[in-house]
Amino acid sequence: MGRRSHIHALFVCLPIALAAGLAEAADPPRLVLEETYGPWEPGYAEGPIEEARFNRPQGMDAAPNVTLYIADTFNHCLRALDLTDRTVSTLLGVCGEAGREAPAEDAIDRDDVRMRYPTDVAWDARRGVVYVADAGNGRVLALSDSGVTEITGQPGDEPGKSETLVEPMGLGVDENSRLFIADRGAHAVYEYVSDGVLTRVAGGVGAGYDSKLREARQARFDAPHDVTVLAYSASRAAVFVADTDNGLIRWLQPGSVAPWLVSNYAGSDAPAVWRDAPGAAQLYRFDRPYRLLVAGPASAPVLYIAEPAKKRLIGVTAERRLFIAAGDGAPTEAADMGAPHAIAATSSRVVYVFDDRDRLLKFSIQSE
Repeated sequence: MGRRSHIHALFVCLPIALAAGLAEAADPPRLVLEETYGPWEPGYAEGPIEEARFNRPQGMDAAPNVTLYIADTFNHCLRALDLTDRTVSTLLGVCGEAGREAPAEDAIDRDDVRMRYPTDVAWDARRGVVYVADAGNGRVLALSDSGVTEITGQPGDEPGKSETLVEPMGLGVDENSRLFIADRGAHAVYEYVSDGVLTRVAGGVGAGYDSKLREARQARFDAPHDVTVLAYSASRAAVFVADTDNGLIRWLQPGSVAPWLVSNYAGSDAPAVWRDAPGAAQLYRFDRPYRLLVAGPASAPVLYIAEPAKKRLIGVTAERRLFIAAGDGAPTEAADMGAPHAIAATSSRVVYVFDDRDRLLKFSIQSE
């Protein structure tokens, strides 16, 4: 999932400016590997980062410059890395124990929580809430000072349909505390506004794909794994979706004739034009894009896309120029990376990546 900041308004508006001929392409920023933690043997241990152990984390987010929140997926718990003293602790769940606590009428006692394969985390700075996608239990948990609550959904507004979560994989929160959820099992994207109501904004009509720009609730997605949310007013936002099994990055925007419209932002559905090299983002052939992140300074925001199958971290500039930021095919200073499974930005200049070599990598973002 991706961090949100003031750069997002710029990121949303630049493609519009480009279409009007008002934007000029700039050189993309470079990622430089600064620190490597691990490799660790898969397992569980707390304490200093050098001594800690994880078990294949699949998602993370950050309270900038304070805490890195880590979905320790195969340990079935939520971990936290203090960025000041570089120590690791457990915030939620019992590491090494998969399950689900007994039902509670209201808030769940924090010590009772059990999770099954948590896959992503989202930090809501406005409300001080950490959201966790408890994928194996078909729910999202909200952790705050007042306790733990769960989001599962409720009966929908269409006959024969139910707006309930199936397998939430990716989370994104905008500056107005709207939570967006990519649900792999439902092939859908949902919005939650802390009022108990879960609203389907895209997909949810079966796995598949339709190339035409259309009302998002009628569009087909195939196992979406992540979202990143870009707010540009108190009531409006744009949402990028990793449409994983379709090999595309989809773009949801508020519409005038429908609540949300969907289009392709990066990747191609036309094999005849596929490319596997830097260039126009709309021509790139993605192999199961997995995680999304917006990071970088306000002058050069970038959409980063984790592509584990190719062991790459892809970058897309606001002008939709695609480049290989880290991993296979990247410049030497960023090439030492395995398959990226979790990404987060702790500031406009720092990105962390968990890779399949059981390592946590710290990259700096450097502009040309």
